Amino acid sequence: MRSIGAAASSGPDMARGMGAFALERDPDLAADAAARLEQVASRLPSQEWPAGHAGMVVVDAESGEVVVLERGGGATLAEAVAASTALPGGTSSVPVNGRRYVDGGVYSADNAQLGAGFARVLVLSPLARPEGSEAPRQFEGLRREDAWGTTLSSQVATLRAGGSEVAVIHPDDEALAVFGSNLMSPGIRPAAAREGRRQGLAAAEGQRRTPRPPLLREPGRCSHERAAIRPGRRSRRRSRARW
Repeated sequence: MRSIGAAASSGPDMARGMGAFALERDPDLAADAAARLEQVASRLPSQEWPAGHAGMVVVDAESGEVVVLERGGGATLAEAVAASTALPGGTSSVPVNGRRYVDGGVYSADNAQLGAGFARVLVLSPLARPEGSEAPRQFEGLRREDAWGTTLSSQVATLRAGGSEVAVIHPDDEALAVFGSNLMSPGIRPAAAREGRRQGLAAAEGQRRTPRPPLLREPGRCSHERAAIRPGRRSRRRSRARW
């Protein structure tokens, strides 16, 4: 991963490099692909897509393009979740409609750029930290650059320059104390979930009290040509990291 990041010249170039790495490793990981999909499906409360607007951000392993998988787009919910959490080299890419997809985080941890055109954008960023501190490096080689537009700060700046009102929710100090240094540790799941609920309820109350401007446009269906942010909603957009 380090060599891919060092050689990359742009966000799409970085994503293509990671996609190529995933495809190269796929033959060695193919035996576990079916079991992983079953595991993902078993953890979902339903196998059906949510009734509202929802999507999972992924990257096309061949083109490096950011894509959003949605209901009616050919992917089951389990396939979309599996693809959006398919870390190149660790798990195999996921096939959908003849294409293979990996975690959208190989382009950006937040992909907040997909909220462009909306009056209100709410970014949920588990990997972001309070101003003045940095998130621990969980995945070496996944390079982010302001100039590429792949950092959260650059994406938020672009959204605001386009007229969007942007709010970012990141773990507070209490949550960070629970997370520790290894965000991938299964042992922190229950405590992390409790912290997320606590902070989320407080943040939601603050959002409800904030006056809201009208929409700039209505969200529509996504495709390779135009992607919408992963969780999605009718009136505003959110971004979640899948790392």
